[in-house]
Amino acid sequence: MVNPEQYRALYEREIFSEYLPYHDYSVEDRIYSLSDGGCGIIFRCFPQHGVNEVTSGLTSMYSILPEDAHVQIIMWANPNVTDIIADWKAQKAVNSGLYSEIITDMENFFPIKAI
Repeated sequence: MVNPEQYRALYEREIFSEYLPYHDYSVEDRIYSLSDGGCGIIFRCFPQHGVNEVTSGLTSMYSILPEDAHVQIIMWANPNVTDIIADWKAQKAVNSGLYSEIITDMENFFPIKAI
C-alpha cells in the first residue's frame, strides 16, 4: 500500500512540459510562441501516395522557410489496416497454390502486428 509520503513524491517529480520550448499558444492564430523568441505551427497531415496538390503545396511551403528554420514531421499510423489489406489482396488475387497461401499468410499477419 502507498503511504501519503510516497503519494506526494509522485507529484514532486520534474514536469515534462518544462523541457518543451513552448511559452504560449494563441488560440485565435493557432501559433505557439517559443521561449527562444521563435514561433511554431502544427499541421495535421495524412500520408499520401504519389504526388498531388497536397505534396506540391508542402514542397512550396518548405521552399519559403528561412534557412535556420526547423521542421519536425511525426507520423502516426492508424492500426486499422483491414481495408488496405483487402485492397492489396484483391490486386494479388491468384488461385495458384503457394502464391495464394503466401497472400493469405500476409493477410493474417499484418492485422496482428499493426496493433
